[in-house]
Amino acid sequence: MSTVWSEDAAMHIPLPEYPRPQLERRRWHSLNGRWDYSIMPKGGEFEPEGKILVPFAVESSLSGVQRPLLPDEELVYRKDFRLPAGWEGQRILLNFEAVDYECRCFINGIELGGHRGGYL
Repeated sequence: MSTVWSEDAAMHIPLPEYPRPQLERRRWHSLNGRWDYSIMPKGGEFEPEGKILVPFAVESSLSGVQRPLLPDEELVYRKDFRLPAGWEGQRILLNFEAVDYECRCFINGIELGGHRGGYL
């Protein structure tokens, strides 16, 4: 269901503020916003088919996709970004607020890890 608020939200980077004000880190960078995505057969080759608005679920209208995954499909996201100035050589922590049900995370083609189960 589209509303004036949802239409406005889709035009901006959602939730740009630090997610936990009581535990704020000096260095942090949100990756929310538009990502390349592809819904494809499991194990297929990634070919971007459009943009998805993160952090919204692919099924929601706010994601810009609004399509469920079928059992034989997987959803792949890709985001190109640069580290903020001064972060080189520092320990970097990636925080995913919710990944359901399975994920593998790659940076520059190197698999960093994965998860299977409820929310990551």
